[in-house]
Amino acid sequence: MAIATQPQLTLDEFLKLPETEPASDFINGEIIQQGSFTDLANQPGLFAQLMLRQIL
Repeated sequence: MAIATQPQLTLDEFLKLPETEPASDFINGEIIQQGSFTDLANQPGLFAQLMLRQIL
C-alpha cells in the first residue's frame, strides 16, 4: 500500500510563501500551521489551567 506524501520544501521556498493567519512554522521541510490562542481559550478549563501554571 502506497502512502502519498507532500514533497518537502526548502527554507527558501517556505520564505517565499505568503504569510498565513495563524502563523505557520517550517519544521523538517514541512509546513505546520500554529493553532490560535482563541482556539485554545475556547476549550473548557484549558485557559484556566494555563493561567494557573503561570502563577504557580
